[in-house]
Amino acid sequence: MHCFGAVLHGDPDTYSYIPVSLRHYPGAHGVATLMRELTFSSVGCTSFLVGSWRSILGGSRIEDTMLAEVDSSSWSGEGDFTHKLIDWCTSQSTVSFIRVEDAPSSRSDVEYNFISNEIFLQFQTHDRVKKYWLWKFVSIGSTVAEKLMTLEQLESKLACEDDIGAPDYADKEMIQYLHTERIIPPYQTKGYKLIELVRIYEVGTPRRDS
Repeated sequence: MHCFGAVLHGDPDTYSYIPVSLRHYPGAHGVATLMRELTFSSVGCTSFLVGSWRSILGGSRIEDTMLAEVDSSSWSGEGDFTHKLIDWCTSQSTVSFIRVEDAPSSRSDVEYNFISNEIFLQFQTHDRVKKYWLWKFVSIGSTVAEKLMTLEQLESKLACEDDIGAPDYADKEMIQYLHTERIIPPYQTKGYKLIELVRIYEVGTPRRDS
C-alpha cells in the first residue's frame, strides 16, 4: 500500500487506511445482519469467485466462509435431529439464512416425548440478465435474481447424507422428517420413546397446520 501511495500520489500513507478497513469489515453476512436489524426484508448474500480472493498487493488471502446466519430466538433448543439438520444446512454455501422455531404441537407423556420443530431457509441468489427479442436484431434485457438452490434440490442432497437420509414426506413447499429413538436414562430399563417431527420450509412459506 505504501509503494502504491508513493508512486501514484507521492504520499506513502495515502492508502494505509485500506488494510485497517478490511480488518474491521463485518463481511457479507455481517452486513446482511445489520440490514435485517434495520427491518430490511429479502436480504441475501451472493458469493463470487468462490467467496474468496487474493490481495494483489499484500499477497494475503481473505476468505468469506459464507456460513448461514441462524436465528434460534424462537426455539427451545430441543431435538438432536433438528440440531443435526441445522448444522448440515449451515455448512451449505447455498443457504444464507436459517430460522428455527418450536412448533405448537410439541407435547410429552409418560411413555413418550413428542417434539415438533420448524426450520425456515433462505437460499443464496445470483443475478442473471434475461434478454427478450423485440425484433430480429433488437433485444432488451432485465436482471433477475435466481436462487442457487431449490427445496427439491435440497431434498435430494439430504437424501444422500448417511446421517440424515431421505425425508418421510416432501413436496414443493415442505420437507418433513419424523425421527424416532428410544431414550433410556441412567438407572432405568424401559425408558421412553422420543419422537421428533421436523419440517423444513423456505422463508415466507406458511407453516402446515397438520
